[in-house]
Amino acid sequence: MRRSRTTNTLVIVSDYTKGLYHDKWIGGILHYTGMGKSGDQDIHWAQNATLAESDYNGVDVHLFEVIDAGEYAEE
Repeated sequence: MRRSRTTNTLVIVSDYTKGLYHDKWIGGILHYTGMGKSGDQDIHWAQNATLAESDYNGVDVHLFEVIDAGEYAEE
């Protein structure tokens, strides 16, 4: 996840080719792991908080998925 304060956007890349996180779609909803490489994810930390508050903080969220290495699809 990366945020741009200049454009007021948050870009999420769900990359299934790297195996670091295990994001998955359930019933049309993406269950996204968030930021942080060790321990429990913290919804109040860094861009996890930005995403959690995106319904009312004015930040536009863009999701890209990588199914095959190097190929990005915008959802």
